[in-house]
Amino acid sequence: MKRTVLYLFALLAMFAVAACGGGDGPDTPSGSGGGGGGGEQPSSYPQTYSQSVTIPATAGEQVVTLYDLSTAVSSVGSTPRWIVVSPQYYTSGAPTLKLEFEANPNTEKRECTVTVTAANSDKVLLQVTQAAAEVKKGIDDVHDEQTDQPAYAPAI
Repeated sequence: MKRTVLYLFALLAMFAVAACGGGDGPDTPSGSGGGGGGGEQPSSYPQTYSQSVTIPATAGEQVVTLYDLSTAVSSVGSTPRWIVVSPQYYTSGAPTLKLEFEANPNTEKRECTVTVTAANSDKVLLQVTQAAAEVKKGIDDVHDEQTDQPAYAPAI
């Protein structure tokens, strides 16, 4: 009889300890509490993500999907003159942006970082890299044209 009562109390104590929890679960905001265990940050806090895209040296446009965002784009930060960033119509899923860019006349690539903010205050730092213009190979002459004439005419 004493054994049965002892086992019941031990079982009751185990249930009580299990019900209290460890304190390091996802309901504990990171940065609070002690011990540095910290769980996940609650989704109510704005998140900042990074994404990069490479565009060609020629002028054109490209659509970019922001996979880390789940709400519509509310604002786009400032951009240099050679690129225009426009949010596209959003219904659900990941929002998209349309990049319209000028040709890069330089022989070096050019870069910019665009800050995109979603309706829920999450942000994406979009690193845009435009390839360098190709170096023209051959004679750098305004008269560089193909002809059907021989290179040298014999003197008569």
